[in-house]
Amino acid sequence: MVKLLQEYWFLITFIFGIFGGAWKGITTLNETLLSIKHQLEVSNKQHQMDVNMSIEDRRKLWIEVHKLEDEIGAIDRDVTRHDEQLKTLFKER
Repeated sequence: MVKLLQEYWFLITFIFGIFGGAWKGITTLNETLLSIKHQLEVSNKQHQMDVNMSIEDRRKLWIEVHKLEDEIGAIDRDVTRHDEQLKTLFKER
């Protein structure tokens, strides 16, 4: 056994070096992928919050638009009524 170790020590250390390097590379790659996954999750949560806020803002804007359209309709009816009153006043004179 000792003779075998003496003859092939360089091969044994080379194989252990390869396995050690592969292990270190795999763990580094795994840590990097986990970090990227975390960043994507945070980014997706922020994007989802922005989308939800955008939908809510759009809904509020449409409610405001409908209110203003109702107000414009009421003003238009008042203007029409006043125009008719003016026409009848001028016809009477």
